[in-house]
Amino acid sequence: MRIKENFMITNARGIPVSAKTLFRDLKAGEYKVLKGRRLVNGQMVYVVGALLPDGEYLILATDKNPETALEEYKKRQGIETLFQCLKGRGFNFEDTHMTFPDRIDKLIALLAIAFSWCHATGEWCHSQKPIKIKKHGRKAVSIFRLGLDHIGRILHNISELYHEFYKNLKIILGPLILMNSHDTS
Repeated sequence: MRIKENFMITNARGIPVSAKTLFRDLKAGEYKVLKGRRLVNGQMVYVVGALLPDGEYLILATDKNPETALEEYKKRQGIETLFQCLKGRGFNFEDTHMTFPDRIDKLIALLAIAFSWCHATGEWCHSQKPIKIKKHGRKAVSIFRLGLDHIGRILHNISELYHEFYKNLKIILGPLILMNSHDTS
């Protein structure tokens, strides 16, 4: 679980201090696993902290394997990013009024394909013209959003951009098209 840098955590002597205090010696890109369990919000847990390149602290509380907590959290970040794309930052999945599980399963399958297409398209667009980096060091737009916007522009003008649409389909269907073009049956 990620905790805020002002959360109170016991230090090595058992005295409560802000989480940030325990990691203030880190340089950007470094991490540290605190020795032993610490009291956090009434629970004895392991604590791991890192100073991210942008100067923000990433502090995690875990009940097991503190050495792998950061890697596990990175996986969770990827999942959270996917959920954001499927929900409010992309497809608005939460706005569906479907209630039948089999229909929801099919919709999720379609959204997974659409997400893959948008992400692959975004990667292609980024390779053609790199995304600008803002002053704070983050991309101006995500790879997914770049792809979603590109596909959206094409679909809104499909009658004029049919060839662009077909070219874009090749980004995700390319391997399938190549496999079928060698099929002699």
